[in-house]
Amino acid sequence: MGITLNTLLLVGSISSEYIMPIGTGKVGVMGGAGIPAGSETFNSPGTFVAPAGLSVVTVVGYGGVGGAGGAGNPGGPGAGGNGGNSAGPGSNPGGAGASASTSGNPGPTGPAGTPSTGLGYTFPGGAGGAGGNAGNNGNAGSPGQNSETSSGQPGQNGGAGGNPGPSGAGGTGNDGSYITDGVYFDEAYGGTGGIGDGAWDTSNSAFRPNSPGGSGAVYYADVGGANGITSNSNPGGSAPAGTGTGGGGAGGGCLSQVQGLGGAGGGGSGGIGGPGGPGSAGSPANPTTYPGVGVVGGTSYPIVVATGGQVVISWSAQ
Repeated sequence: MGITLNTLLLVGSISSEYIMPIGTGKVGVMGGAGIPAGSETFNSPGTFVAPAGLSVVTVVGYGGVGGAGGAGNPGGPGAGGNGGNSAGPGSNPGGAGASASTSGNPGPTGPAGTPSTGLGYTFPGGAGGAGGNAGNNGNAGSPGQNSETSSGQPGQNGGAGGNPGPSGAGGTGNDGSYITDGVYFDEAYGGTGGIGDGAWDTSNSAFRPNSPGGSGAVYYADVGGANGITSNSNPGGSAPAGTGTGGGGAGGGCLSQVQGLGGAGGGGSGGIGGPGGPGSAGSPANPTTYPGVGVVGGTSYPIVVATGGQVVISWSAQ
């Protein structure tokens, strides 16, 4: 069948936009076939599968929040009050109250946050919080009252306990005394010193042992010519260091065969130490960036993400 004039006219009317230029490939017409830019975020453990043809990525990540610091240790008991001194012939000093306890220690620093990992890199967690402050020691107990020659036979008061409680006052010294048969002899006795109060032990919720008061002096006289001190008083007992216990009061002296002086008062116990402060919260982690990380397209990479952490893998068009 021949080609008619109408056929030629029809072909000549076809628009040039439907005719592919000679020598231009299809790819050039459709655009490039490379990898578009993208990213993948991991808020929990997972697997990154690199797209086919991908070779370089940037990885940004961080680990978990740091742990809180520990609480500070409580403070120790305050110093115990000294026992009172006795007076007059045959007198002696009171016992020393316990020195103040060593202060508590600050709490430990909290642990660092758990790191995240991926593509051979580690992303640290946040710093641990600071430990709490140590507790303050308790206040010192008061000393016991001294015996005085002018105070006569009554025993003297013990010192007050320190704050905060529980703590206690030292014991009151015993009164002086004497005996006589009314004819041949007289014998005076100084009063025993008051006890030093035992401080509260927070480790076992019990009071520590008291410090003993010293025994009093003895003065003897008779018609045969004996006249004088036959036995000095004893000093009060001292308290072990750091316990907060008060010292014992000294035993009373004697002014004559008919006047024994009262014992000195015991020292009060120190107050208990205060609680330690709470530790600080841990810090969030700062992101760490690793650019230019090589990967192989089609390969699977495990991503480990700590609780509260994150890993982000991103890439530019390639």
